[in-house]
Amino acid sequence: MTASAAANVVVTDQLPAAGLLSWGASSGSFTTSTSGSGLLTATLLSLPAGASGSITVSASIPLDITSLPLDLPNTATVEADGISSITSSEALITVVSGQP
Repeated sequence: MTASAAANVVVTDQLPAAGLLSWGASSGSFTTSTSGSGLLTATLLSLPAGASGSITVSASIPLDITSLPLDLPNTATVEADGISSITSSEALITVVSGQP
């Protein structure tokens, strides 16, 4: 059986510490948005079989955060037409500096 492209790929991630950090996201292939409550949504109409995509997540860190590093557990979910949702909590966001 030949593998086919994943259609209507959606990545969602309720980013941690939304009340503390201002989140943003970008990607060369996904269309991304981040709500004021820290909900990341990234969409892609089609991902070819065997291909991968990436999403870069960044945060503005207030200068009053002084207890660094700050480890933030994180969970994201990937969905596409015809497959079961895939959830991963393997990502750990570590904030190491509040200075640019």
